[in-house]
Amino acid sequence: MIEDETSIAEMYASVLRLSGHEVQVAHDGTAGLKAAREGDFDLVLLDIRMPGRDGMSVLAELAQDTHSREWPVVMLTNFDDPALRSRARELGARDYLLKSKVMPRQLAELVPGWARTCG
Repeated sequence: MIEDETSIAEMYASVLRLSGHEVQVAHDGTAGLKAAREGDFDLVLLDIRMPGRDGMSVLAELAQDTHSREWPVVMLTNFDDPALRSRARELGARDYLLKSKVMPRQLAELVPGWARTCG
C-alpha cells in the first residue's frame, strides 16, 4: 500500500492483516517505488495525491517496469474525478476506489479478486 496519510494507511492495513494478507506500507511515492524495486507484490493499493511522486506517476512507472508491470494496481483515493479515473485506467489500474465509499472490511473482501496468484 502506498498511502501518505498514516492513520488511513494503518486503518486499511490493520484490517487487511486481520483478513490474512501481508501488507507493506510506503508513505510516499518515492518510498513506494523503492519498495517495488526491492520486493515482489501480488497487489498495489495506491493513493493519488502524495508528497514527492504522485500516484499517477508511480502508476506509470510501475506499468513500464518489467519487474512490476504485471502487478495489479488499485487506486484508493479521495478524488472523485472522471478524468483521473480514466487516466488511471489508461495507465493500467485495475480499479479506482473512493476512500469515502469503501470501508476497510469491504476492501479486504475485494483484494482476492484483484491479487495476482503466484505458482
